[in-house]
Amino acid sequence: MKLAVFTDEVSQDLGVAVRLAVRYQLDGVELRTVWNKPIQHFSASDIETVRRSLGEHGLAVAAIASPIFKCELDNDAEHREHLEFVRNCCWIANELGTSIVRVFTFWKHGPSSLVWEKMKSKFRHAIPIARDAGITLAIENEPSTYCATAAETAALVKELDSPTVKVVWDPCNEVFAEEGITPYPDAYRKVEGMTVHVHMKDGKK
Repeated sequence: MKLAVFTDEVSQDLGVAVRLAVRYQLDGVELRTVWNKPIQHFSASDIETVRRSLGEHGLAVAAIASPIFKCELDNDAEHREHLEFVRNCCWIANELGTSIVRVFTFWKHGPSSLVWEKMKSKFRHAIPIARDAGITLAIENEPSTYCATAAETAALVKELDSPTVKVVWDPCNEVFAEEGITPYPDAYRKVEGMTVHVHMKDGKK
């Protein structure tokens, strides 16, 4: 097991986050926003700055914590924009030496069962982009999206049936999902074997 921290949970100043990671002897960091700039908008210069800063301290990038598919399922313009985010984040991931890009499953407006096939169809557009880049799209269970629970996330991964799509398991998000169950061991068992990354934080409902 390797441990990392979200840099922006510490500070928007990368140097501050790096110093904390070193202080607690972490293996790396996860990138979502740095200098108030979302990861999907990073430039080559931004990437080089991050790479140099982490390299000086022997830290790796655990994952790219993108907001991909935190958008409206029925908005085609947003969907096209997020497919560009997929391309950008796959490039960034490869440049920074990680194979994992965290993704979501569209803003939730009612039960996932009502839009399941449409959601699955729209998600599929991202798979060849990531596959060709050698990147894993890791779906996070998130209460505000259609795959809010471990059960829904596992079902989508199974139905997509692609080695490119795996899971970021967040037990705290299971706590706050409307249909969530006991995170461990019950919910975890549903995503066990397809999980490539885990988010840990305090959770009390």
